[in-house]
Amino acid sequence: MKLKFFIVLGVFILSGCSNGLVQDTYKYTKNGNGKETHTAFIILSHIELNQAEIEKIEDDYKNETVSSRKFLYEYLLAKRTQEDQYVSSFIKSSENNLPILLHNSSTWISMGSPTLELLSIYSKTNDTALSVLLELLFESDGVNQSVIASNLRDVYELQPTRFIALTKKMEFDLNNILLLMEDE
Repeated sequence: MKLKFFIVLGVFILSGCSNGLVQDTYKYTKNGNGKETHTAFIILSHIELNQAEIEKIEDDYKNETVSSRKFLYEYLLAKRTQEDQYVSSFIKSSENNLPILLHNSSTWISMGSPTLELLSIYSKTNDTALSVLLELLFESDGVNQSVIASNLRDVYELQPTRFIALTKKMEFDLNNILLLMEDE
């Protein structure tokens, strides 16, 4: 996390102007669904945005028709504003954006997808977010499965009753999940 902060700080220093950086980065959010688009949303989620910039992002979000890019807007707005409407939309849309959660389709270097990281935070208090993580556990492998299992283990240790109740409701084999969490 400290490395990410220093990278962003370095970009600020080298750019000399954060407004130009935000505007230059934001234009890449419109270029489709490629690595540049994903990376632009992630960068914007890690830097300071003034109220006018947030309002512009909110307006563009409302008019967005591409579901995957709309999801990235929700990620950005949830992370930057922490407003309930964006957090709820992000969590709800996560159910339909499993590939974005599973794959880091950006040039941002991290163990797991940054969208997965944010969903994991919300899973500590939100059952829908936790249920998406449980689904992803069986859809993933390798590093992603390890990251998801670690996040699930954190929730299980904090709230075992809630965790067990949700796995039963979803009709998942709790022993299998515990085994996957133990192996990681």
